[in-house]
Amino acid sequence: MAQLSPRNMAYIRSVDPRLHEALTDIVNAHNNVAQQVNADPTSVTPPPPKIAGLNVVEQNGIFDAQITDHSAFNRGSSYMLEYAQTPNFQSAHTVHLGPARNWRGNLGQGPLYWRAYSAYGSSASSEPVYHGGQPGIVVGSGRVSGPAMQQGMGSGTGSATQTAQGFGSQPYRSVNGKVPTRR
Repeated sequence: MAQLSPRNMAYIRSVDPRLHEALTDIVNAHNNVAQQVNADPTSVTPPPPKIAGLNVVEQNGIFDAQITDHSAFNRGSSYMLEYAQTPNFQSAHTVHLGPARNWRGNLGQGPLYWRAYSAYGSSASSEPVYHGGQPGIVVGSGRVSGPAMQQGMGSGTGSATQTAQGFGSQPYRSVNGKVPTRR
């Protein structure tokens, strides 16, 4: 992980040791926070590595998803599942798993395509991995079909038409072109 390393610290130390000491404390605190939240303090935080695989099984309308991830990554990585009725994942629905790599839920009847990826809260998503290697389908065999799937609304800072966004590829989403204010 990169660390903030301000220029001219040796010069500042020679001119004003107390100012150097104060700046060093600020830099150390900044780097500590960046490490804790897995953010790169000098650039855009890269996503975690691509996960190894996704396996989804189904019985009686209950889907059981298992993500395999053997990669090295930092604490704070979250996993996302997406399922959709089309192989291009138009109108996908996102399930945020947090740090868990398993999910089980009742989605009833019907064919669904599945993929998974990971992200840090401060990064874009890793490349998606599909059930079966390509957009793989798992057919629900439950007796209850439930309502028709609604339009997927995306996730994070992504729009309803963007999929595989996780927390979002942009640091914010604006309605007027300006950075939103924090409240």
